[in-house]
Amino acid sequence: MELYEQYTDVEYKTQRGVRSALHMSNIDPIWANVERYRHPFRKGLSLRTVRQLPYFYVQTPALQEKFEAFAKKINDFVFEYGNLAQDEEFARPIEKSLRHEILSYLMTIEGIRVSDVTLKAIVNGMYRNNESGAEVLLGYQEGLNAFMERPSPEIEEDFFVRAYEYLCRTDELTSFYRIGASNERYIGIQVGTVAEAPSEEIEDKLQELCAFIRNDPLPVALKAFVAMMGVMAIRPFAAHNEAMACLTAKQVLCNGGYGPSAFLLPLEKVMQRGESFDDYFGQTLRYADMTYFLTHAIGVFSPVLENALNAMVKAKNAALQQEFNLGIAKDEPEVPVDVAPKAAPEPPSPAPVRVAPVQVEAVDKEIPLVDESAFQGQRAVSAPRASLSDKEVKETAKYLRESHPQLSKGQCLFYASHCTMGRYYAIADYKKTIKCAYETARTSMDKLAAEGFYRKMQVKNKFVYTPIKQGEKS
Repeated sequence: MELYEQYTDVEYKTQRGVRSALHMSNIDPIWANVERYRHPFRKGLSLRTVRQLPYFYVQTPALQEKFEAFAKKINDFVFEYGNLAQDEEFARPIEKSLRHEILSYLMTIEGIRVSDVTLKAIVNGMYRNNESGAEVLLGYQEGLNAFMERPSPEIEEDFFVRAYEYLCRTDELTSFYRIGASNERYIGIQVGTVAEAPSEEIEDKLQELCAFIRNDPLPVALKAFVAMMGVMAIRPFAAHNEAMACLTAKQVLCNGGYGPSAFLLPLEKVMQRGESFDDYFGQTLRYADMTYFLTHAIGVFSPVLENALNAMVKAKNAALQQEFNLGIAKDEPEVPVDVAPKAAPEPPSPAPVRVAPVQVEAVDKEIPLVDESAFQGQRAVSAPRASLSDKEVKETAKYLRESHPQLSKGQCLFYASHCTMGRYYAIADYKKTIKCAYETARTSMDKLAAEGFYRKMQVKNKFVYTPIKQGEKS
């Protein structure tokens, strides 16, 4: 294999990369052969750089095979997750693992630090603090939820406004496009040109990007990464441009036929800064060769995608094995057993018990009296647990104990395992779960209600407590 083929088809290297691989300072003849080999395979894109150079990408037969194989992996991810999602028991851990991975990468992108316990609390929907840096993670998580539930039909300005509102955690933006130079934590890349669009050109550049996303015939899997690069090149916002680029790429995949599960792809891994990223990103900006960013993104993201696919296949096999085992158990013949009853001795008559009169406490006027028919069967008979595994319940209880020291260990544990929205829990549920006296259970439930974890309500002659969403007033 010739060097120009190796540095195009096997590894699409930059000039700096070739120089480093060969340990040579002067590679002009070799690089000329590389460019000569690539040129006939160039394909133009309906998108321009900040300097108005038309973007293109190189698609040799070998590169085309790589691009198609990558698109198939994304398709496999969507297919496997769709099958797994039918069984919540096996899908839930996979989804939470993907969300945890996404937020971990986002932490690096945004340059923020929170504890892993906090990260898990956000993923599980249990975070209730105001820890520095967590707001962006919460906003991103809320954005993922919202876009999965109701994707934007088109990528237009309304999409960017909606995504940016989630990241800023506001319903009314005081500013949208940046004014002046970007003020982000951003290491400038020396490419002999500007690294972002002038503020007065931002709106036009974004419209051009949106038109590219709508109309260019580039395969969707590649178009998503071109859109990501497009947002990064323009840098339209005062902050969170990397996060906005990732959400844009996910929306492109979603609208391009991959569906809402595309938002669970950890594309944020592509935005991890490093020497390789800076080199490929910078060369893309300088020479308008989108192949640099595409091959870098595919190389970085493919292992992440493989790991997710392997985890889903493993979970699917576990579900099939469980179904198989249940089938065997049903097919096993019943063994006849002699069940002739034996005469049991009559129990002794119980001694009479004196029952003290029950003291009924006065009901606070502010506690709402609710018609029992309004519950429509949602009230817990045997208290339903939250949709968390035993390990997650313990981790959540630990997080609550550390972030709310005024709560007891029992109160944290009960809430962690009884926080399903729309369900109603009674004092008896606390007493049964924590194994304590009635008075302890009553005061503990009132304490949790006072701290904003539950809303206390009266149904006929008893009190019930329903979980409150974060941010909702009790």
